[in-house]
Amino acid sequence: MHAAHRLEGLLDDLVTYTQTAESPQTENSRVAANVALSLTLKMFETRLEETGARVTNDPLPVLRMHEVHVQQLFQNLIGNSLKYRREEALKIHVSAREEKGMWILGVADNGIGIDPQYGQQIFGLFKRLHGGGKYAGSGIGLAICHKIVERYGGRIWVESELGKGSTFFFTLPGEEAV
Repeated sequence: MHAAHRLEGLLDDLVTYTQTAESPQTENSRVAANVALSLTLKMFETRLEETGARVTNDPLPVLRMHEVHVQQLFQNLIGNSLKYRREEALKIHVSAREEKGMWILGVADNGIGIDPQYGQQIFGLFKRLHGGGKYAGSGIGLAICHKIVERYGGRIWVESELGKGSTFFFTLPGEEAV
């Protein structure tokens, strides 16, 4: 039964990955990143309460992209923060700053961290640093993030140290912070 649920989750993730890569890009789509973050936090409300996690954020920009893509970025990155946390209370901070016409957003946590040698490999399809035992997942979430950011002309990277948390940064086109 467990294997069937994992297979179903994997297939759902593959469909999402394919749709992200192939969905038509519309011009002039605008989404307030703070609204997408609020919707994501509402989705994780129970898990945030159960774990005692605290999420803070800077004023976030209006981005020129599909709303669902912004939500997918936040869902995957915040979901990973919740999954790869340490025993101490989880703290997540979403930051934003403008640089050369692009917004640099960051999702930082005080989780288990990532060995810097794996900083690029984790964005590949089916790339996981942990076996299926303690940390469930398909290894597609960060690949989806990479695909989304790339389609809007941005880039994504991680700055991390084992045992000291991670910050995932990504660049996207946008407008003013709200």
